[in-house]
Amino acid sequence: MARWLWLPWEVGIAFFVSSFVAWALLSNLVNWPTPAIGFLAAAAVVVATYARAPTHRLLAAVCSFALGAIVAYVLLRGATFPENHPRGYEQTSIPLLVTLFGGVVALLACGVHAMRRGAPSNKSLERTREG
Repeated sequence: MARWLWLPWEVGIAFFVSSFVAWALLSNLVNWPTPAIGFLAAAAVVVATYARAPTHRLLAAVCSFALGAIVAYVLLRGATFPENHPRGYEQTSIPLLVTLFGGVVALLACGVHAMRRGAPSNKSLERTREG
């Protein structure tokens, strides 16, 4: 039970650390780092939830993605192109879509991991056949 209580804090830390590191690395490299930061932050939230959930990891990751999508919508619904873009200050949904895509990619990766983890290894199959 205690691990479930710590989970939101751990995921929050993953969000803030990944956002800060992505911003620090990308702000001087690209003209518009917002979409990439959103992608990495969303992926970090989903993966952190999957990695730290004590049970029902994939379900927890799906719930985390759903809550994160709502938060991303609230934060990014008024996003605009950067000042130096030809469409500067015009509203766009690109940051939101890229952020959601980051969450989906991470969720798919977690699903693949869960399926591979649940599949029996070749050695266990060999033991079953021999015994």
